[in-house]
Amino acid sequence: MALPAAVRSDDRHGAAQAVDCARCGASVQVVKFSPQHTSVQWTAAAVERCAEFRARAAEGTASAQVGGCGALRASIDHAVAAGALMIAPPSYGGVSPAGAPRPPGETADSAYPGDGPRSPANARP
Repeated sequence: MALPAAVRSDDRHGAAQAVDCARCGASVQVVKFSPQHTSVQWTAAAVERCAEFRARAAEGTASAQVGGCGALRASIDHAVAAGALMIAPPSYGGVSPAGAPRPPGETADSAYPGDGPRSPANARP
C-alpha cells in the first residue's frame, strides 16, 4: 500500500549498540543516524539505575517527563568519538554505500543502483 505523498517512509537502517553511562553504568541501546540524530532505547533497569532519572524522581517528576540524561549524552558522544559507536549510513532513495546493511531479501542489484558494476543483463537505463 502506498503512503500519501505528504508521508515519507522511514528507510533508515542501523543496528542498536549498547552504551553504558560513564557516571552510573546504566546500559541503553543506541542507534546514531547522524551526528545530530540519536535513538536511545531505555529499559526499566536503566531508568532505575540512572542517577539523573533518580534525582528527578526524587523531585516528583515522572520518568516519562525526563528529557534525557546529560551524563549518558556525554557517554554516547564519547563512544562515537572513540569509534565504539558507529553512525548508521543513510539510505536515502534506496541508494546505500557499499557494505551498508540491507533489508532482508534485497541485493545490490535489486535495490541499490549505486553499489557497483552491473552485468548487461541487469543494467538499468
